[in-house]
Amino acid sequence: MKFICQIIIFLITVPCIAQDIIVKNDSLKIEAKILEVTPTVIKYNFYNYLNGPMIIVSTSEISYIIYNNGYIEHFIKPKESEPQADKKREFRLTLKLELGVVINNAYANKPREDDPHGSMTSSENFSGYKKNNFKTGATLGFNMLYKTNKYSHVVFGLNYLQSKGEFDYDTWQGGYTSYHSHYHYNSNIGFLNLVSGFRFTIAKRLHLEPLVALNFIINRNERVTGFTTTTETAGSPPIYNPNYVSTSTVTTVYTTNSKAERPVAEGGASFCPRISYDVKIKNSRFDVYISYNVAGRRLVPSYLFGISYYPFKKFK
Repeated sequence: MKFICQIIIFLITVPCIAQDIIVKNDSLKIEAKILEVTPTVIKYNFYNYLNGPMIIVSTSEISYIIYNNGYIEHFIKPKESEPQADKKREFRLTLKLELGVVINNAYANKPREDDPHGSMTSSENFSGYKKNNFKTGATLGFNMLYKTNKYSHVVFGLNYLQSKGEFDYDTWQGGYTSYHSHYHYNSNIGFLNLVSGFRFTIAKRLHLEPLVALNFIINRNERVTGFTTTTETAGSPPIYNPNYVSTSTVTTVYTTNSKAERPVAEGGASFCPRISYDVKIKNSRFDVYISYNVAGRRLVPSYLFGISYYPFKKFK
């Protein structure tokens, strides 16, 4: 009877002294007395120090718990999101403002044809004005760069080019009434330049841009100074009139700084390769560039020097 009572007492007291087992993610086992379990934390005392301080641990550190009654509780870890690339958001579109200087030969705004035109009884010729070989103007506009890869962009641009030029125009026509004209043109032409092409990075900050452009004249101021001489010859040749007597009347009309009745500057297509170099000053970014305009039939502003500014930091 005494033996049976001992067994009963043992069975009653075993659950009271049995410990819980906490298994962490690294397989470490902790003998504990679980006090509270929440979705985020577990509170417990060490089994061999039940009167000690309460321990709080995150459920993310726990793999499972074996309770003293044999029940096992697993803690499901939330699925980790895919690691994102440690890169700033890449903007493909870049906008830059441009301000520059145009340098061209003094005869830039004249027709390209330098050879005289005409026949045995007439001629027409444009020639460069030699006293001032170079003129300067201004360029203003904006370009957009669309990034295709690390080393290339597609370029779209809209620019205003100011071209100043000086040249001479001579014409002659023979006959009973002959004409001789000599005019000096002084022109100030504004071109709208639509440009497109590519930008290739050939070094860390050095770029090469083979561009093509359409140039449209949007304003012009062409002034002329010169004269036209008209010679009128009266009478008949000797073969018809043996008593032929020739008389001539010469009239000269002078023009000073008058608006050209015959504008000669024209727009057209051009090839304008460009080299640019990136410059950073504090938090601002600039381009220093040089370009050359090669026109097909007519001359447009030749050399272009300038600075491009990137106004929007988020577009860099």
